[in-house]
Amino acid sequence: MLKSWLRELPEPILPKRAQDRVQREAPDAESVPDVLIEELSNLPPFNYYLLFAITCHLSLLLAHADKNKMGYHNLLICFQPCMKIDAHCFRFLVCNWRDCWKGCRTEEAYIAEEYKLFEPQPPLSADSSIAVDGVDDWGVSNSDANPPKISINDKSSKGEVDNIQGTTLQIKDDRAPTRHELKRLSEIKPLSPMDLPHTRD
Repeated sequence: MLKSWLRELPEPILPKRAQDRVQREAPDAESVPDVLIEELSNLPPFNYYLLFAITCHLSLLLAHADKNKMGYHNLLICFQPCMKIDAHCFRFLVCNWRDCWKGCRTEEAYIAEEYKLFEPQPPLSADSSIAVDGVDDWGVSNSDANPPKISINDKSSKGEVDNIQGTTLQIKDDRAPTRHELKRLSEIKPLSPMDLPHTRD
């Protein structure tokens, strides 16, 4: 199930652009290259922590290869194609897992964007004015248990609705507007162990 889900992701967890850069700048690296650490740290938090968790699991499988028969070669065959990660990066992520993760630099920015959802919004107005071009465009439903009051302002027709082209519908809704109020979250701190201002003592 995990492999099927990974195959169906619209994009690789580790973008192809990042993999190509690692291969180009550190083709013969024996230990985790700085360019891979940099690319990992610049991933969106969603990619960063998903890849962190999956490769952590694979590295634990590798650590017990004598019992589960899942050595690096078997893990490579089973998981590298569905994760869409080339063998060069896959080897570091599984065999040198602890040395790859230095923190997600983008996490604070994503948290700030999430907090914008909780900023006060302008109140909704119960009165609205809708310009219509014809009867078919009104879209007024009569199924509402407490329908809004509708009046048509058209000086040329003097209240008679034979020609309402270009008139304005005034919809007055006596019902109080409903809006789901979001409660502000308690302070969120990035999970990454980076040397950021809010993590310093």
